[in-house]
Amino acid sequence: MRLHRLEMTAFGPFAETATVDFDELGADGLFLLHGQTGAGKTTVLDAIAFALYGRVPGARGRASGCIPITPTRNSRRE
Repeated sequence: MRLHRLEMTAFGPFAETATVDFDELGADGLFLLHGQTGAGKTTVLDAIAFALYGRVPGARGRASGCIPITPTRNSRRE
């Protein structure tokens, strides 16, 4: 499986829509996910897991007071 694009809206620290283009990032074959504490690195990984499995892994997926939501599939294909 290869990720091509991830779009997140109101997910973790990303209040607005944020898009990650993995094709562009991995054009040289490898990329590094890095940033300061709180920048959203783990959130990007959580968003990938949520898109694939409908839940966030580990303790973050069991936080109290969370409202369960259902992942949606974008009907646009690029």
